[in-house]
Amino acid sequence: KQAALASEKRRRRRESHNAVERRRRDNINEKISELATLIPECMLDGATASTPTEGDVLAAEPPTPGGASTTGNGNGSGGEKEEANGVVKANKGMILRKSVEYIRYLQQLVSAQASRNRDLEQQLSVYRAGSPGSP
Repeated sequence: KQAALASEKRRRRRESHNAVERRRRDNINEKISELATLIPECMLDGATASTPTEGDVLAAEPPTPGGASTTGNGNGSGGEKEEANGVVKANKGMILRKSVEYIRYLQQLVSAQASRNRDLEQQLSVYRAGSPGSP
């Protein structure tokens, strides 16, 4: 009887732990899927995307996909699975990598825009100071 109670207690504890883990995994998967919807599709179309350049940042265009780099085993870099039609399926790791890349790109864009705004404000103040009848 003692053994049966102990066994039942272990089973309930294991089931509880499994349920907690399942909820944790489901939450992670849901947020990764949400991230995938927030980054431009063009970044998920290829296995790799070129790193944004200063011109990209100033032109306000997101990084574009590069050629699919593959290893000898037919998988893209980072373990992405290449489908029969040559399109690389976005897996969790790829979604996370591309999200980080896109956030860094957006940070560069904000910085470049702030710098441009400062330059324009300086030009405007010089213009206002030099024109007659300005306040």
